[in-house]
Amino acid sequence: MSTRRRRRGANIPEVVRAKAFELVNELGYARAKLEITEDGSTAFYMLDQNGRLRLAEQVDRDGQTSLTLNDQNEQMRLAASLKRLRPASSASI
Repeated sequence: MSTRRRRRGANIPEVVRAKAFELVNELGYARAKLEITEDGSTAFYMLDQNGRLRLAEQVDRDGQTSLTLNDQNEQMRLAASLKRLRPASSASI
C-alpha cells in the first residue's frame, strides 16, 4: 500500500470505465483481474506470485454467484455457490 499523499488539485476521475482491469506486480505480471467474461458473467480472479489461479468469484448473467478457492497447485479446495430459489408459489411436487 502506498503511503504517498495525494497532491492538492490532482486530477482524479470520479468513475473509471473499462471492460476489464488487471492489477500487476512490479514486473508486470498479473496478480488480479476483474472482467466481464464472454458469457456475460462478472468475474474477479486473484493469482499467486507464480501466476496460478488461487481465488475466483463470479456472478453469472442470471445473478447466481460462485466462489472457488484453489491451493498452490490450482487444485480446487473449496467451492461454494448460491442458486436462485424459486418462489414458494411456484413450487412443484
